[in-house]
Amino acid sequence: LMSKRSSDAPKLNSKFLLMSLALIVLMGVLVYANSLGGQFLWDDETLVQFNPQVKDWSHVPKIFTSRMGSMAKEGGAFYRPIQTFTYVLDYTFWRLNVAGYHAVNVVLHILVAISLCGLVYGFFQNGKIALLTALLFIAHPVHTEAVSYISGRADSLAALFMILSFILYLKHHHKRGTMILSGMALCYLLALLSRENSLMLPLLIWFYHFAFKQPVDKKALCVLLGPLGGYIAWRVFVIGIAHLAEGSVPTFVERLPGVFVALTNYFRLLLFTFDLHMEYGGILFLFS
Repeated sequence: LMSKRSSDAPKLNSKFLLMSLALIVLMGVLVYANSLGGQFLWDDETLVQFNPQVKDWSHVPKIFTSRMGSMAKEGGAFYRPIQTFTYVLDYTFWRLNVAGYHAVNVVLHILVAISLCGLVYGFFQNGKIALLTALLFIAHPVHTEAVSYISGRADSLAALFMILSFILYLKHHHKRGTMILSGMALCYLLALLSRENSLMLPLLIWFYHFAFKQPVDKKALCVLLGPLGGYIAWRVFVIGIAHLAEGSVPTFVERLPGVFVALTNYFRLLLFTFDLHMEYGGILFLFS
């Protein structure tokens, strides 16, 4: 996970590594164990409970060529086939036993925290900073919706694959190899197929280079743009563009003020975790 500037940094002590993993897992279980008793709510009914796509493996090809919920009571505007495919796996193991779906969400959240721990260690080469970051992430109340709400799983999936792709990008700095680049590209593609906001990964990588003043890995970045271009072409020419709501679509200028309002609210929630809600409204995404 080390960049060129810190390739000679000492490796983590095995005991500290095991302790860190145990603490992250324990924290995740303690914080979200009560979510296992939850029920199918709101979009869960459309995307899981009454969705024929997740109840028969013969529908898997359709999952990757149609929008979410297209075979349920009502079709959605989003294209997140990896999320839907995980519901196929869920239904295979526990049918409509809702506890199983919640357990998977908790496991995914824990995996994201572990991956984040690795990414932060790659940034700073400091095990304590990496562990504290992961523990703060896994216990932060702002993630409640993504973990406790079954339909919020797309957030954890996208975060997991984006972080793994980022880690492999950093790894390529000091250990060149086709396998690393292939894994990086695959993880990014899975992130894009999990949630639309994964489009921002190249921007996050650019910000990393700007903040740490590291040279850009041009080869790795070019490889990363491959899945991005393919995804955009697939969305435009195969899946098509859909709107979130009926009626006229706001222009970019009309949407822009909402972006600043949303970002301001996001930062407020990160610092002051009160007045949490299931739905805050939102902004229209490029491919929504």
